[in-house]
Amino acid sequence: MRAALAVFSSGNAPCTPLGTSGFPIVASLRRAFASVNTRAHGLNRTAGQHGGGSGVRPRPCQPLLAAAVPFSAGATAAKPLQPPRICILGGGFGGLNTAVKLDGLVWPEGTKPQITLVDANERFVFKPLLYELLSGAAGEEEVAPTFEKILRPTSVSFVRGQVESVNDGPATGPEASSGGSVTLKGGALLSYDWLVLALGSEPRDAGVPGVKELTHGFTSYEDVLALRGALAALAGNPAPRAVVVGGGYAGVELAAVLADVLPPGAAVSLLASGSDILPAAPAGQRQIAREALAGKGVRVVTGARVAAVESAAGWAGGAGAAGMTGTTGVAGVAGVSGTATSPLTAAPVSWTTPPRRVLLEGAAAAASAPDPSLEAEVVVWAAGSGPTHAPGAGPPGSAPFPTDAGGATQTDATLRVLGHPHVFALGDVAVCAEGAGSPGSGVSAPPRLPATAQVALQQADYVAWNLWAAATGRPLLPFAYQHLGEMMSLGSRAGAVTLPLPIPPALADAARGAALGPLLRAAGLSVHGDGSGAPDRLSLEGPLAAAVRRAAYAYRQPTPEQQARAAADLAKRALGDAAGLARSFLDQAAKGLKSGAR
Repeated sequence: MRAALAVFSSGNAPCTPLGTSGFPIVASLRRAFASVNTRAHGLNRTAGQHGGGSGVRPRPCQPLLAAAVPFSAGATAAKPLQPPRICILGGGFGGLNTAVKLDGLVWPEGTKPQITLVDANERFVFKPLLYELLSGAAGEEEVAPTFEKILRPTSVSFVRGQVESVNDGPATGPEASSGGSVTLKGGALLSYDWLVLALGSEPRDAGVPGVKELTHGFTSYEDVLALRGALAALAGNPAPRAVVVGGGYAGVELAAVLADVLPPGAAVSLLASGSDILPAAPAGQRQIAREALAGKGVRVVTGARVAAVESAAGWAGGAGAAGMTGTTGVAGVAGVSGTATSPLTAAPVSWTTPPRRVLLEGAAAAASAPDPSLEAEVVVWAAGSGPTHAPGAGPPGSAPFPTDAGGATQTDATLRVLGHPHVFALGDVAVCAEGAGSPGSGVSAPPRLPATAQVALQQADYVAWNLWAAATGRPLLPFAYQHLGEMMSLGSRAGAVTLPLPIPPALADAARGAALGPLLRAAGLSVHGDGSGAPDRLSLEGPLAAAVRRAAYAYRQPTPEQQARAAADLAKRALGDAAGLARSFLDQAAKGLKSGAR
């Protein structure tokens, strides 16, 4: 759900950094301008410049006048040229951006591929903005546009369907490049020459009883519809209760926005299984998040492992297991008793389910004995996810592609699936196998990367480039991840952004001083270290961080048309928030000066 800072990423992350300043954002900006200039002048680079030696290294997804570049002797592209068929499974950040970037490349004459994007849903979901969709701070067109609308300016074909199996061609031998076929639910068959696996992740319930039946998820457009409807049904409740399970980014962000949208008197609890929230976050973000949750009245319970979720005792009503009677209008609703109108579809939605009881175990259970449980009308599960089960019948590992113990498809450093030279995988569903470096390059496998949109977006650049290179007989590039920082939402008009900018010790000390520190904090700026001896980093918080985050996501929309729609919506909302931001700054500055005077 969480995506790290990408506002300055030009879509050319694989490029060799320009300059030696050590500031990735500056380098990304330079690359962005260089890419624009290159596209404008149609600059060509030969295949010999990919590797070592002199010359400029080509940037993935930079359109090349490929017809003017000679093919290497013996390359597979020496065969009669014909349009390859590229099938991309999954329309998340990785899959959709791979399709759009492939469509924008310049191919040898007559060989532009037939690109087919397959997804089970009709809408692309910009998952980091689901919190804004829940609160009403962002609209459906920005967060969940249809694939048909996004792909209208391109030549990419969209097929809505659920993947049942993949029949891949032989991994070796004379027919290794013959591709294979994808079977969809219902029997439809799609043949391919090249395949991309980008199926993303899916929620994991860790086998906890009651999670599937009695909790809300928060990973899809439908999940937001269901949760918004359930919250609307609580409007007459003077003291509604909500529990969010999961102390990572998704849980913290969701707890913050629930505290904003629920009426005064609501009780929001956040359950974290570890000793603190956000265990993988920078120290600055963790501190900002703690303060934001405390300011919103969110109760944080650490050391809380969920043993089960069940219907609260004494509730009489409803049919079926746990008293659930079903839903009308929106699939997957697991709400509270009442009737409401979906804020997004205007369709009537009704619920008849009991309050839930979340049973705890571990340190939190011991501390709350003799009744180690929490009751709430709404429980949201945000306690983990894993790679979507690879296509193919049977248990994990039975699909035609190699997977690790967690079910992620194993690739080499170029993101090509091991043993399947015409199949690539990226995003949450892929992992670079240990020791599986780029063949013949001496490049070792990178460390395991987090399941974030930032990673998927950068990998989409490489997969698009490497597909182009593989189809035209060029060398492939090993994936090189460039971390661009972290961003998170902390409510309707607040956030936290940590930039990958090392702050010199003298400047960090001044920023924390009594004279400058309060003013910087009032403006939404602070400097934090993690205690490891690494350089301090700059963090943004409050309305400033929220504005930077929204601007970043407007920039990272998949097409220029979608970027324009998101930017227009953002500008409209920013004008409405400008007065509130100014008032907040003046109030915080006054408090900071008074505190410093003491």
